[in-house]
Amino acid sequence: MIDRTKPPFNNEPNIFAFPTINSHVSNGVTVASYRDETQPLIHLKVVFGRGSSAEKIPGSTQIAMQLLLSAIKGMSENDVADKYEFFGASLNALAYWNDAALTFSSPSDHYLKCLDLLLRCVTDLDLKQNELDSIKKRLTANIDYNLSDSGFVCQLAFNKYLLNGTIYSRPRSGNKSEIMSVTLEDCKNILVNNILPSLKVIIVTGNFGDAELNASSAGIMKAIHKIKFDDEHIEANSVKSIILAPKQNASQTVLRLGRTTIPKKHEDFPTLQVANTILGGFFMSRINAYLREEKGLTYGAGSTIDSLKHFSVFTAFSSLNSDGINDSIDFLNKELNSFAENPFTDVELDRCVKFMYGSFVRGTETPGLIANMVQSLLSDDLGLDYYNRFYEKIISLTAQEVTAKAIEHLSLPNYTIAVCSDEKTLLTKFAGMENVIYYDITKEML
Repeated sequence: MIDRTKPPFNNEPNIFAFPTINSHVSNGVTVASYRDETQPLIHLKVVFGRGSSAEKIPGSTQIAMQLLLSAIKGMSENDVADKYEFFGASLNALAYWNDAALTFSSPSDHYLKCLDLLLRCVTDLDLKQNELDSIKKRLTANIDYNLSDSGFVCQLAFNKYLLNGTIYSRPRSGNKSEIMSVTLEDCKNILVNNILPSLKVIIVTGNFGDAELNASSAGIMKAIHKIKFDDEHIEANSVKSIILAPKQNASQTVLRLGRTTIPKKHEDFPTLQVANTILGGFFMSRINAYLREEKGLTYGAGSTIDSLKHFSVFTAFSSLNSDGINDSIDFLNKELNSFAENPFTDVELDRCVKFMYGSFVRGTETPGLIANMVQSLLSDDLGLDYYNRFYEKIISLTAQEVTAKAIEHLSLPNYTIAVCSDEKTLLTKFAGMENVIYYDITKEML
């Protein structure tokens, strides 16, 4: 008989093992593969070790990567897309801060045809002015769309002051004038001298054979000449103030509060991830339980840790009605500086680890998801056994250890705080306060 008056509880031990990835290094490029015969699909991801953080013109890397999708001689972006769709596949170009990627998934029997199209994109490099004009038009329109989102505006203001002194302080997309200034020559220079020569990882997952794997590694390394780049260490000079970002007719108030902290390579990072999850990483977290469930101040609240190359960013966030903004800031400041008085408990730790276990398992459900995780591991030079070591670490932790690391890596007397709301709310709620910066981010995006 099931007792439905009590929540279900799993007493069975959870065991996580990251899929076994085969890998080897050839000419400085890591070739990683994972064979899964459950579906007739192959996923390819070609990862480059440099991204938007290495560009001179903001937004130009994103534009250059998009131009690769139409870089076959005599073919437009639509022509290339039609070819891939005919084979039941799609080609995507991605630009992140610290890396970039070309990727596609295709039926196994059409994989080599899709691979040939990708290779023609990077060897022909026939960049077209009309495609560039179209990309610029889409990106500038996207800025207008994003500026209608209070969360986007708040995040831009938060990044500008938290990540002060680094390339990450500006919008990765660039602003309108920067986007419109990018030329075909700029894009070709980025691809030829920056992105393509930084080839770092070739990932093949799914239902492939030796022919597909060998064709991928040999074809890509023949098409691209790799160059070694120096890695410049970056540290942020955070401005610990309250940043007020006005948005006309804002329907809600959005809050960001945070700091920089240890990078993903640090030995304490798994413990810090546990602390963040208990604080705000899932529905049963402390932040959500107080701000949403107990006080009803917010539509949604939580916290994240985003890993950059040389450090990570801890962010507590909330979308709320304007009446609760000051109480929310006070609560977050108090919560993050009272771990000694209010330490994590064994119950919180157990619940958190079970949740993280489920997240690990869901992240390895498909070859495409596995390829994404492998990209993260190898781009950051973490090693393919990182997730196994990560999980072994978190299941051995005590609540006292997590509390101690939260004090060490999260607590601060002052944080960078950004608030986006309508101008009247901001001027009223923060009137007379010290250490306040009024910043209109929308003007910077023109």
